[in-house]
This record gives sequence, C-alpha cells and structure tokens, in this order.
Amino acid sequence: MIAVIPMKPLARAKSRLATELDPLSRMNLAANMLRRVLQATAGASLGEVWVVGGGERVRQPALERGACWQAGQGIGLNAALQWAFDRAWKRGRAALYLPGDLPFITAGDLRALVVASGNFAKIVLAPDRHCRGTNAILAPVGTDFWPALGPDSFQRHLSQAGELGLPVAVCERLGLSCDLDTAEDLQAYQSRDPVLLSRLLTEEGRAIT
Repeated sequence: MIAVIPMKPLARAKSRLATELDPLSRMNLAANMLRRVLQATAGASLGEVWVVGGGERVRQPALERGACWQAGQGIGLNAALQWAFDRAWKRGRAALYLPGDLPFITAGDLRALVVASGNFAKIVLAPDRHCRGTNAILAPVGTDFWPALGPDSFQRHLSQAGELGLPVAVCERLGLSCDLDTAEDLQAYQSRDPVLLSRLLTEEGRAIT
C-alpha cells in the first residue's frame, strides 16, 4: 500500500484559525500534526508514504519521518490525489489518502482501516466527526475510485462506490474522525485534552522560524 498525504505550503495552512493563532503558530501546528500522522503511519507499517506538495518546509518533517516527499504538480487537491492514486495503482499497490491534520491519530486507527478492507477487497472510507467530510480513503488496485474531497464528500464517496458497484466499508475511529481546521474544532479538542495545543505547537521542541 502507498499512503498519500497532500499538504499545502505551511504559510497558507490553517487559515481558518487566524483568529486564534498567529501565522508562525499556525505553521508550527500544521508541521507538528503532519509529524503525528507520519508517526502513526510508521507505527502501522503501511509501506510507502508519500507527502505531496507543501514546499521545502513540508519536505523537512516528511523526510525526518522516513516519508517520500513529492513536490506536487501545482494542481488542485483532488487532481493531485488522482495523480498519486494512479501512480500507486500502476505499481500494483493499494492507495490510501490521509490528511495531515489528525491530532489524535494512532497506528491502531490505520491498522483498523486495513482490516476493514478485507485484505484490500473493499473501498474503505473514514468520515469526519460530523459525518460530512472524508478523512481517509483506502482504494484497492483496479477500482477506478477517485477522491472527490470537498463539502459533503462522505456521501459523495459512498454514492460513487455504489455507482461503480464496489463493496465499501466505513471505518469510524476517533483518531481518523478528528481533523483540526476551525476554532470550533480546537475548542472541542481542547476540552478532551487541555494541553493539546501547547504540545502541538512545541512537539519535539521543533519550531519553524
């Protein structure tokens, strides 16, 4: 399997948190959440991990965690994922989309995705905590299932699988459902873990300057 993690340049990351965090803090937040996702992929022994896009400031944490950094094609999110999925399938590997902003993700969450696939026989979708967005897609080789991220993407992905006649499994896990984009997300997660933000801003003592 090849896990694909698309990233924006850190200077443009987490713009919806601009009322809560200054630009440097938002950059550190995005970089350290990426490190957490990469730590989980390493712990789950998923195989190859590609971090796509984001520029040099994303390249550094990606390489630190043993991922392969791809510069990206200067195209939109779904087009970039289609490009990466197609490359994975041509190599005979299942493709897994993961966002880089899952602060509670664990290796166990990722192993659960693989188990849900039934030995890579099913599409696996992980919804966000509102069951509207999609926070993971596992697509086996030969499925022609393309990511269609955006508002209400979870139902759109379920419909696409039905139209293609593909078996689909839904994997609901805390670590996969909680992406961090908005002030409301941050407040909800701080209620669960009061020191979450301070750790995400200074994790491993690594700060971007």
